Amino acid sequence: MGFLAALKRLLGDDTVGLDEENRRHLAEAWNHEHVLEVQTETDFGSSRYDRELWVKKLRHMLAERLPVEEQPWHDFLADAQALGFDQGWIEGQLRSAFTRLVRQAVSDGVVTHEEHHNIELARIQIGLTEAEAAAILKKVEEQIKAHLNRQV
Repeated sequence: MGFLAALKRLLGDDTVGLDEENRRHLAEAWNHEHVLEVQTETDFGSSRYDRELWVKKLRHMLAERLPVEEQPWHDFLADAQALGFDQGWIEGQLRSAFTRLVRQAVSDGVVTHEEHHNIELARIQIGLTEAEAAAILKKVEEQIKAHLNRQV
C-alpha cells in the first residue's frame, strides 16, 4: 500500500478514535515533544548552535518553501557536510522533519489537499521511498493509538 493510501486509511479509520478532545490532547503532546533532537557537542566537531540553526532552516524549508529548487537544497545539504555533521545525524533529522509534517497533518484528523501535497513534496525532496514514508506513518499511527490507550 502506498504512503498516501495509508494516510487516507489512517484518517478514515474509525478504530483510531480521534474525537475532538483526543485530537487536541494529541496535538498538544506532539507540539511539546522535541521531535528534532539536537545531539550534544561531543558527538562531532560542529557546535550546538550550528546544528540548531541547520535544523531551524530545515523546518523552514519544508514548511514554507516546498518544493525547494535543486541547487538550494543541494547547498543546504552541502552546508551540513561542511559543518561536519554526521551523515546518519543528517538523515535522522530529515526523517524527523518528515515525521513532524505527518504529525501536524493528522493531528486534527483532517488532511487538507495542501497538507497532502506538501507531505508528498517533502517525501520526494528528502528522498524517502513510499515504503519508508508508509513506515513513518505506521509509527505515527501506533503513537496515536498508544496515546489514546493512555487517555482511557
